[in-house]
Amino acid sequence: MNRTRLWKMKLIGHQVAMDFKLYKTFYPQITDFYVYYSLGDTGIMPGVVRSGKDVYEQVHNNPDF
Repeated sequence: MNRTRLWKMKLIGHQVAMDFKLYKTFYPQITDFYVYYSLGDTGIMPGVVRSGKDVYEQVHNNPDF
């Protein structure tokens, strides 16, 4: 994957994370959710873009899940 495409993916991931943050504001009863993007092994949560492994562990190791 070239640098330009990787940069665009990160930018889109960041925008999606900010959109999720807004969604979470309007629906506070939904506490944890994420989208996994396999091509970049990236997890996107409200306000956060991380590795897929880190996001999975944060959500699924939560006792309230």
